[in-house]
Amino acid sequence: MRHGICVPSGCSPSDIQEVLDSLTKENYWNATVKRCELKQENEYTPLIMGVMARKMNSLPLRIFICFSLITNFKKFINTKTASDKLSCLHGFRFLSITWIILAHTYLNINFLLFRGLKKAFDMQQQFFFSAVVNASVAVDTFFFIG
Repeated sequence: MRHGICVPSGCSPSDIQEVLDSLTKENYWNATVKRCELKQENEYTPLIMGVMARKMNSLPLRIFICFSLITNFKKFINTKTASDKLSCLHGFRFLSITWIILAHTYLNINFLLFRGLKKAFDMQQQFFFSAVVNASVAVDTFFFIG
């Protein structure tokens, strides 16, 4: 079994081994410190500082930022809206995306349900299943909002 622990940089491998020996001798286990890595300070070269301080005006960098998970997540959870926008459209967006997620989740998980046409016909007759059957028009609400 291998385990990793994080200890302060002031601890040496012999200190860690001593603690392990005191913990494992009662349980008749044997533990050995195989390696110990120390945290090193970052060395910032002029090239690294130039890249970090570069403005986002260059086209390749802006394209690269478009695929950034951190930047997109910050925009996704941002709740600030301008006064000239219709905030009620956000409710429509939420309902539409929830509807699409419902349909995709149900149809991906229960796709074998439609192997028999008789079962599919019976399922579409149920009232609560109509949201899944008619989900093809859920994307149209995004066209309407746009």
